[in-house]
Amino acid sequence: MRKYDSIIFDLDGTLWDATEATAEGWNAALSLTDLANFRVTADDIRGVCGLPFSDCITSLFGHLDDVDCHALEPLLDEKEKFSIEVSGGVVFPDVVEGLQQLSGSYGLYLVSNCQSWYLQSFWQQYAVEHLFKGQDCYGDSGVGKSEMIRLLVQQHNLQNPIYIGDTQGDQEATESAGAQFGYAAYGFGDVKEARIAFNTFRQLIDYFMK
Repeated sequence: MRKYDSIIFDLDGTLWDATEATAEGWNAALSLTDLANFRVTADDIRGVCGLPFSDCITSLFGHLDDVDCHALEPLLDEKEKFSIEVSGGVVFPDVVEGLQQLSGSYGLYLVSNCQSWYLQSFWQQYAVEHLFKGQDCYGDSGVGKSEMIRLLVQQHNLQNPIYIGDTQGDQEATESAGAQFGYAAYGFGDVKEARIAFNTFRQLIDYFMK
C-alpha cells in the first residue's frame, strides 16, 4: 500500500522556472515609471517566488523612497502577463513525463500563490492540466496557501496528501494545513529541516513510484 494517496504540487521552483520572463516583463513596466533606472533580475524574482503577487512587489520595492507599491501592481501585472504569454517558462527536467507517470498512481493537484492568468499560461504552454484532479491559486481564491491546501484536501476528501514545494513558506503553510511536506531542493528556496527532500524531479518520481 502506498504511503500517500495524492501529491499536491507548488508551481514556481517546483514544476517550472519563469523568472526570466517575469523579470523582463517587470523591467518593461518599470521603464514606464519613475523607476526607469531600476532593474530586477531573474534572481531577484526567484528570491520572492512563493509569495502572493502584492507581497512580491513589496519585498522588492517597499524599501525605496516614495514608491507606491500598490499603484505599481496593475502595470507590473500587465507587462508580466504579456512577457509570460510570449516567452513562457521552462519546466524542470523530467517534469512533463514524470507527471504523466505519477498521474497513473496518484491523484495530482496544484496549489500556488500565483495569479489566475499565470496558472493558465502554464497549462497552455505544457498541456498537462488534464493530469491534475484539482487546482487552486491565490488569484482565484484570494486566500493564503495554507488555507488553499486545507480547502483542497477537504473538497477532494484526500486522506494522506503530500505537498511538494521549494520554500520555507511552503513548508510552514503545508504543516499548518496538517499535510506532509516534500522539499523540492532543486528549486528556488532553502528549507533547513525538511524530512523528505528531492535534488531532482527524477529523484522525486523514483521515490513515489518505487
